[in-house]
Amino acid sequence: MRFQPAKAISVSCVVLVCSLLPNCGGGGSANRTPTLNQILVAPASKSIPKGTALTLTATGIYSDGTKKDLTGSVTWQASPASVATISAQGSLAGIGVGVAKVLAASQGLTGNASITVGAPALAQIAVSAPESSLPQGETEALAAIGTYTDGSTQNLTASATWQAGPSNVATVSAQGSLKGLNAGVAQVSAAYHGVTGNASVTVGTAALVSIAVTAPKSALPLGESEALTAIGSFSNGTTQNLTQQVAWKTNPATVAAVDVHGNLSGLAQGITQVSAAYQSVTGTAPVSVGSAALLRLDISPSQSSVPLGESETLVATGTFSDGTVQNLTHVAVWSSSQSAIASVSTIGAVAGKTLGTATITSVVGSVSGTAGLTVTAPVIVGVSVNPAQWSLIIGANGVLQALATFSDGSTQDVTATATWSSEEPTIVAASPAGAVLAEQVGTAIIQAEQGGFTGNATLTVAPMELVSYFNRRNAANSNFDGTIRLVNPGFTQGDMCAMIYVFDANQEMNACCGCVISDSGLLTLSLLKDVTANPLTGGPPAVGSIDIVPSNLGANNQCNAGSPTPNSMLAGWETNVQPPSGAYQVTEIPYSPVALLPTEEQVLAEECGMIQTLGSGTGICTCGTGD
Repeated sequence: MRFQPAKAISVSCVVLVCSLLPNCGGGGSANRTPTLNQILVAPASKSIPKGTALTLTATGIYSDGTKKDLTGSVTWQASPASVATISAQGSLAGIGVGVAKVLAASQGLTGNASITVGAPALAQIAVSAPESSLPQGETEALAAIGTYTDGSTQNLTASATWQAGPSNVATVSAQGSLKGLNAGVAQVSAAYHGVTGNASVTVGTAALVSIAVTAPKSALPLGESEALTAIGSFSNGTTQNLTQQVAWKTNPATVAAVDVHGNLSGLAQGITQVSAAYQSVTGTAPVSVGSAALLRLDISPSQSSVPLGESETLVATGTFSDGTVQNLTHVAVWSSSQSAIASVSTIGAVAGKTLGTATITSVVGSVSGTAGLTVTAPVIVGVSVNPAQWSLIIGANGVLQALATFSDGSTQDVTATATWSSEEPTIVAASPAGAVLAEQVGTAIIQAEQGGFTGNATLTVAPMELVSYFNRRNAANSNFDGTIRLVNPGFTQGDMCAMIYVFDANQEMNACCGCVISDSGLLTLSLLKDVTANPLTGGPPAVGSIDIVPSNLGANNQCNAGSPTPNSMLAGWETNVQPPSGAYQVTEIPYSPVALLPTEEQVLAEECGMIQTLGSGTGICTCGTGD
């Protein structure tokens, strides 16, 4: 050890010091300076965590027993350097795990210490939260990050002991999951190995978490509407109807439209996504728009009455969700509540079976419609006239029958109550109770009306022909002339013509002529002198027949039997000589009128015309007496 030369000390000081010290002034030792005998390093042994510092002190022990702090004057040294370093002021820094030897040297003396640098120690814990404001009812994962003495960090979230308070504001799990209970400020702490970290978390009002969109029908018929619902779920577990607050939207909008109140209307078949947005949260739901649905089924008529035995066809009309209507009569299922009163067919035809009321129902799918039906007393459904075809001789009369047919199939004679009429009253006159009178040749339709229904009969009025037989031989042999008496009864106004045709036994025409008879006049013809006196054959016929055809003189002004226009009426009688077993006698009988057939009329006209052309006056009969 090297020593520095002693400095000069003033006498006064020495004297003073010596006066205070024993043995001062005696011998040579009285002027000697205390020497450094030992250096003590404190602490001599210590263990510190890595990354921490330790301040050492060096104390010098002198020969005179005094002590002196030499910390700032000694030379410090620590080894190995990988474990610790030390400053000139004795500040030791632990930088690696191990044992560091520390030396403090001064004046050739050294003091030492052994410092153990251990593993780094936890210095602090930082508590962090993703959100400084946590919505009520929501949770968030807190983090506890420990910082060690060596500057390293470690996630202590799962190891720390967690606490939160006040307990009515928030709770925290052992894993650091914080849940907000009520609005307020929560103090959260994480403790580990005696170190505690703290953080403040504000619990706010509940936050909207999700929106659920619901539709009454997952498949909406075309043209129909439905009210959607938007239900919001909040972080505190509560729900709220947000239908009127959300912003509604459909995509694509061509399939369905939605208004601000959530009313969805189907526009076209397809699938659309309906969304409801509120506070940055959106809920969606798919809605399918299908074909139009049947909404209503109406039966027409809705109230009706059917006479017993009659039928009526009802109509079922469907109204669909897209506004269209359709006749569903033939696809509906029909039924009657009282099948004994009224039956209904598969096509909606109802038939009354007995008096009463019934409800008629038609069903298509799940939609039904009803109508009320009353079965009433039978009604007339038709009127017929008997005979339907009838031929009368002009001037003849008769009675037609009117028969009413009822809806239940029964019939009733309504001749006396029907209203009778003739479409051609100048040809056939119709009277009450079905009486008819043939007044003119032709055809007439006779009608009988009852209860709004009309029945018809066709009446043909045929021209009259009077036919008689004669025996000229008897008249000539007996000297009793046969006679023909004709009366114009005035059936046709004014004069009329009687066309007379004489036939022999071989049905060959021998003579013909036309005779005028005034209104209500009487004409008498002699069989021998007028009718058979001028035959075409030159010899009078022995027996034969006489045909007399009346004609309206207005239609045949010439009264020409060669061109007859039969259309009038005559009454006639004839007298004939009959040869009894004894003497001859004269009989008188009336003419029986018969209908003149068209073919027969043609034959009469042709044959008489030939007589007029070829007879040169022969074959023309005379008209007798009277008018």
